[in-house]
Amino acid sequence: PAGDLTIPVLETATDQDPGPLFAPWIEGATIYISSASGNVYSITRDPVGSLPAGTVRWRFTERILQERGFRFSARPIVHPLQPLIYVPGIDPKGTPDEADDSGVLYSLEVDGRLFWRRDFESAVHASASIWTTPSAVQLSPSLWIGTSSGFVVSIASTGEYLAPLAPGTYPSGNTYLWGTDD
Repeated sequence: PAGDLTIPVLETATDQDPGPLFAPWIEGATIYISSASGNVYSITRDPVGSLPAGTVRWRFTERILQERGFRFSARPIVHPLQPLIYVPGIDPKGTPDEADDSGVLYSLEVDGRLFWRRDFESAVHASASIWTTPSAVQLSPSLWIGTSSGFVVSIASTGEYLAPLAPGTYPSGNTYLWGTDD
């Protein structure tokens, strides 16, 4: 929509993000939004201190990947128990062939710093799902992410893979002689 209630998303002080933009995630007075241009933004929804509404607090991008066509592929999500933002993307590796695309999942801190990044062998087109247990405290709630090749991966909010697992004995006391699969 156009009018007085819109907030332009600016890639630079004078250039509007070319988009398309994905659905925003609103957390308090902050809007987190990702773009197929390869940017994630934190924007003030309401005036905060001396920052007027609509101010881009920070912008995250990886220029090297962006230059070869990297794009975010879905909306960011914010973890309900930890101040972390998760946003998926697709790295076309500089070729038009979608068969060689790989996926990337970023974990960003609320100040825009990279917390961790995980790469996948195939594209990731949708936001991660967060799983928490309301009845028990989880030290590391898990994220579930699906890839275009049909694999589902579970990752702890700390960035450690939960499934699939390599062979071994884990802190849970479980032993997996052959590891676990997707």
